[in-house]
This record gives sequence, C-alpha cells and structure tokens, in this order.
Amino acid sequence: MKRSLLEIYALAVCFVTVTCLAIVTGIAIYDVVQIAAPEITLHSGQYERHQSNAAFRNSYHPDPKRVAALPEVEMTKRRQESYISSLNAERRDGWQSLLRMAIIMVIDIIFFIVHWQLAKRVRESVGT
Repeated sequence: MKRSLLEIYALAVCFVTVTCLAIVTGIAIYDVVQIAAPEITLHSGQYERHQSNAAFRNSYHPDPKRVAALPEVEMTKRRQESYISSLNAERRDGWQSLLRMAIIMVIDIIFFIVHWQLAKRVRESVGT
C-alpha cells in the first residue's frame, strides 16, 4: 500500500494530537481531584503548617513576637481561617488548570478531526 507524503503528514499530526490528548486528560483528571478534594492535593508544607497551632505559629513570619502572645483560641481561629483560605486557593488553581486543559482538548480535537478528514480524502483519492 503506497502512501503519499500528505497522508503521512496528516496521520502523524493525528498521532501527536492523540498523544497530547492522553497527557492532557491525565492532567485534567488531577484537576478534578484538586477541585473536589483540595486537601489531598494541597502542598504538604501548607498542609502540615495548618495541623496544629504550634506548627502554624512557627510558620508565621510577619511578626513572630506578636503572634506568640496571641491567646490559643485566637491562634486556632487564625489557623482555621488560613486553612480554609489555602483550600479555596487550591480549588481555584484546579479550576484554572482545568480550563486550560479544556481549551487544549478542544484545539486537539479540532486538529485531529481536520487532519483525519485530510488523511481520509487523500487515501480515497489515491485509491480511485
């Protein structure tokens, strides 16, 4: 079976788009997990920082003396608010990345369809 250069090009582009789509799908699945369960994907340093008041206090840099003087109840409140803020930021990062992956998937699919149709047309014209 003799193939033309145009058909080989079209099929090569199809192969690259399928490969790219597979990679992007894996990243998109991770993004969905990041949105649904941000505590799982939260960076370990951020997670550990919020597990106790002592860890949170030790990681607090703006004014360590002032933070050390805070009552335990206030420190717990600040730690919990910071943790919620970190989870919201993680979720937002997931949404941003998922949007990027969706755009790439749409472009991949368009490229694939165009080049697959091109390969079919070339194959049909050579066969007749």
